[in-house]
Amino acid sequence: MMNNYSMYMITVILLGVSFKKDKHKTKKALKKAWKAFENILPEFLGVIMLVGILLAILDPKVISNLLGKESG
Repeated sequence: MMNNYSMYMITVILLGVSFKKDKHKTKKALKKAWKAFENILPEFLGVIMLVGILLAILDPKVISNLLGKESG
């Protein structure tokens, strides 16, 4: 948990440094990253929903049998 917070803090600090160094490039990069996120989001949500439905329908024993014992 603390590792996550430290990674977020490092990211915010480095984003601030980038913004201070060149506001235009940083804004452009953030817009480009948001567009990439928007393009990935529908597939990502579809996968999350599919996994959620499968976990609700199938119990862990059935999933384990389907995947096999060697899969972990």
